[in-house]
Amino acid sequence: MNFLALIPLFSTLVDRIFPDKAKQDEAKIEMEKVLAQAQAQQDAADAAKMESQSKVIVAEANSQSYAARNWRPHLMYCLMLTYPVNWVLFPILRAAGYDIPALPIPTEYWTVLSIGLGGYIGVDGIKSYAAAKFNSQKFFDTVRAKLFTQGMTQDQVDALNTALDEARK
Repeated sequence: MNFLALIPLFSTLVDRIFPDKAKQDEAKIEMEKVLAQAQAQQDAADAAKMESQSKVIVAEANSQSYAARNWRPHLMYCLMLTYPVNWVLFPILRAAGYDIPALPIPTEYWTVLSIGLGGYIGVDGIKSYAAAKFNSQKFFDTVRAKLFTQGMTQDQVDALNTALDEARK
């Protein structure tokens, strides 16, 4: 979840709750700290999940067992082979007079194939996305561009730095 996307909503609420401009600014800064901390915690949880999933795949790839090491590629070969068999070979055999029924392919099958192929093809994309997502300079550039179109005060920068440091603990 992108907690930073909630800032405009909460900002509107703060404007309605606090009539005093100084109180509004104080509440908005505190709210932004909390949301930035929540986003950092979510990002850390996402990174931990990706790390644990990659450790499983690395352990399988380094396994001494042929089956453990190769089950993912062999599953993908079988899934990919289904399509030419179902839509090329079977129609040819039916045209030649063999009584072969059409095999409907369930949507779950497509999902497994696309996730599997995406896992093989998209690993580098995921790594670059994760590196960009956890870049604190990019985080501050995004916050400045989206939240503080008129610039940031030093207090606001310090508050975001503090929230980011606390979230990384």
